[in-house]
Amino acid sequence: MIDVNRVIQSVLKSGRAFYGAHETAKTAKTGRAAAIIVSSNCPSEFLKTLEDASSRSAIPLLKFPGSSKDLGVACHKPFAVAALTIREIPEPDLAMEVRESLKEE
Repeated sequence: MIDVNRVIQSVLKSGRAFYGAHETAKTAKTGRAAAIIVSSNCPSEFLKTLEDASSRSAIPLLKFPGSSKDLGVACHKPFAVAALTIREIPEPDLAMEVRESLKEE
């Protein structure tokens, strides 16, 4: 099981993330994401779109255990974050772990 909080903290240091369901859906459809993180209360229509796009583009979709407010706090943002696109994971071992999580699904 991958530690989603560790992935978030690693990516926040590098600044390689985009916030919001619409931005995440757009980058997932183009395949320009290393991974996608969604909150537990992400709206179902966005979640379905993200699941479809991530499976087509072979992008790992990670579930954050908390709500969108909790994900916003984890990202050090003063607003709720339903979805987060990770463009690049700076730690090679962590990137490998995320790719392995895709194979397990």
